[in-house]
Formats: sequence, structure tokens, C-alpha cells
Amino acid sequence: MTMHKVRVVAVDVGSVARLNDSRFGWVARDCRFDGGSVEHIDKVGCGRRPDELPEIIDSALRDGGLVALGMECPLLLPVPADWRDLGRARVGDASHAWSASAGACSMATGLVQLAWLLHEVARRGGEMGATTRPDRWCTAAPLLLWEAFVSGTAKTDRSSRGHIADAGAAVQAFLMRIDRLTVADADDVHLGGHRGLNLAAVAALHAGLCIPRDELDAPLPVVCATATPPSAS
Repeated sequence: MTMHKVRVVAVDVGSVARLNDSRFGWVARDCRFDGGSVEHIDKVGCGRRPDELPEIIDSALRDGGLVALGMECPLLLPVPADWRDLGRARVGDASHAWSASAGACSMATGLVQLAWLLHEVARRGGEMGATTRPDRWCTAAPLLLWEAFVSGTAKTDRSSRGHIADAGAAVQAFLMRIDRLTVADADDVHLGGHRGLNLAAVAALHAGLCIPRDELDAPLPVVCATATPPSAS
């Protein structure tokens, strides 16, 4: 099998109004992936500024690698047939419904931050392929977009570095799941049969990236982090 160079990036979205008290955090790690196993996981870096990320992503793509970019905010929303189900939690959301105040606020903040970031990536890389479908990643598009869901025991750091810790938990969860992104787990978040609204695909189209329009209502990976990861620092 072909061994791919993969850079996994996760972002804990949040306010950047005061950089000395930023609620934004990111972590990036590199690995080699042959479709079945992961090797040589290396730390790339971490930070609390959005403007550090475009080069982190673009440099990996320029080097011929793949990038998996996850945002810790709701990116896959249910659009039910019955109006009475509008706004209800996704299967697996539990007490963290996407439409509740915390989820809705992070969704609004994260969607704008994702759109900005993808515009910056597109500005550097030109007509580049992006996808939210793992089966199209490696073959049709070098950039995979996914949703990070960090809750419970994964949220262990309530200090100012906690946003980086959350991003690190998301990266670790993705690396543990990278060989089975299309296989459902019992604790997965999903739409429960409803039609989806894929906000990551919307942001990619808005940024001018090459992404098939059929992904606008297609599922994307929602990777749940529920265990304490190794330190991201």
C-alpha cells in the first residue's frame, strides 16, 4: 500500500478578541498512514492564533502530503422532514445538543473561523481539492474536513491552555480512528436518518475550493474524543 504523509490539525474554536486571553487553540501532528496503520506520529506544533494555521496547512500540502482539518464546533446539522423535529439533538449529542446555547455559539464562531481559514488556504494553494468524505480523501482531494467533538473526560484542563488541550484531544482521537473513519462506532454522533446540512462543505465552496456539490448534504466524520490524550504541549 502507498504510505501517505498526513498532517492532522484540530482547532478548538473561540474568541480571539483578546490575544492575551485567546479562547482559540490549535494542535497539529504529522504521521504516515498506509490505509490500515499509522506510523511515526510527530508533533508539529500548537498555538492560540488563527493566523498561524494557513502556513501549517499549506506547507504540508505543498510537500505533497494530506491534511485532515477538524473544527470543534457543530458542522453537520440535521434537517428533518417533520418541522416538529427542527432543532433537536443529533444522535450521540446527549446533553450537548448542537442547537443549545453552547453548541449554537460555537457553531457560529467556528463556521466563520473555518471560512476564513479555508479562504487563506485557497489563496495560497489555488484550485485545490477538499472533501468531507474519507473515501474521497487520499484519491480525489488532499484536504479532509471533519468535526471534532470533545466532551466528558477529554476536557481535563480548565486553565488558559485548556483550548490547546481540547485540540490535542481531538487530534489524538482522529489518529486513533484514522483507519476506520467510514465505520460507525457505538458512540458516534450522527443524524439518525435525517437529511444533513454539511457546513464544512458550505465553507469550502465559499472559499473557492474544489469540492463536489453533492457533499452539501452528505455526512462528514464527527470524531468524538472521550479519553484523556497525551499532552499537546
